[in-house]
Amino acid sequence: MPVYTWLFDYYGLRLTTVSAALFVCVGCGIRCIPGSINTRRILIHIGQFFNGIAGCPVMACPSLISNLWFPPEERITATGITGLFNYFGTGAAYAVGFMIDTPSGAQPDTNLHLFDSAGIGSGVKQNVSRAVIEKEINNLLYVEFAISAVILVCVFSYFPNKPKFPPSISASIERMSFKAGLLALLKNKSFWIIIVTASSLLGSWGGWTGVMSVILGHIGISEKNSDFIGFVTTAIGCIIAMTVGWLTDRLKGKMKMVYIILLVVSCISFGYFVIIYQKWIKIPFFQPGNVQMWVVMVLLGTTLNAIVPLTMELAVDTAYPVSEGTAASVLVWFNNLFSFVFLLLLNLSSDPSFSNYVMFGFFFLAIPLVLFGASSHNRRLEVDLEPAAI
Repeated sequence: MPVYTWLFDYYGLRLTTVSAALFVCVGCGIRCIPGSINTRRILIHIGQFFNGIAGCPVMACPSLISNLWFPPEERITATGITGLFNYFGTGAAYAVGFMIDTPSGAQPDTNLHLFDSAGIGSGVKQNVSRAVIEKEINNLLYVEFAISAVILVCVFSYFPNKPKFPPSISASIERMSFKAGLLALLKNKSFWIIIVTASSLLGSWGGWTGVMSVILGHIGISEKNSDFIGFVTTAIGCIIAMTVGWLTDRLKGKMKMVYIILLVVSCISFGYFVIIYQKWIKIPFFQPGNVQMWVVMVLLGTTLNAIVPLTMELAVDTAYPVSEGTAASVLVWFNNLFSFVFLLLLNLSSDPSFSNYVMFGFFFLAIPLVLFGASSHNRRLEVDLEPAAI
């Protein structure tokens, strides 16, 4: 991540993005190399390492792209479109889960220990045909390699650094150097409040959705149904989130207000999910069911996906005049850190309810921190609107 943050500042978007696409393609190709079980395990880990490296700039570049290419009234929308396509990829991963036939004899597993010796954590017990699983995984790896190769060719063919003329006054102003920017961020309290609240929520949500089939299996929802819920929720959430981004662009200077509203709605929604999951209230409305589960998951997917572009824009706006690449990279790094910590915490208890309590705790703590600690000033927008005020 520090290397890519430095590349953003000194070499711009093209070199950084092309190198990321190359790493993804190489990583996907390495995973396709045949061999024994032990050899494949090593190769797949190496491939995932390359993919992980590429994920840093890909997840951090949306705010930089919107700043370099779009005027102030379109920045959040542009960040939403570019950033949320990453979540469309997550939705596609769910689609793979429910489109591929489940091997006969597969049974859901509700044990949430992720690193035990039996390999539990996938949501399927071990009486599944190894040959069937291997064939399906290989087919998926080949398709992913082909897609990554096409993307590499496209990005290499045309991906300019920036337009000839900046789209706004703030975009034309030179940013701090890499070192000075990092030092400035260390002293910026409002920036760290945005980083910690956004990363704890989005990073943990990424970890939670990664084991969602196991969690929902505990209340009788099959892996296929869980994947279908994840796919539809992510797709609807991304579409509505882009709309929220467009509306926030129209509400100039109101990003913090919209962010708090989304936090409150997502906190209430997840609290409702916990009540349903635990069956604390013996009323049909608060019992697990298709309608209740779909409503709460779509609400969570919508609000949390809408939070993604807002937090990126809030982070880079609060950090200004620090480079957008530097500020967004710090946000992405902490997202990954919280996702990793969240998955580690799951090993403290095999009860899926524990993961829900951890998630709800992050939701509950985020609201007062943002409400009383985050700045309401939109620094870049204030710079862009100065001539109009004169």
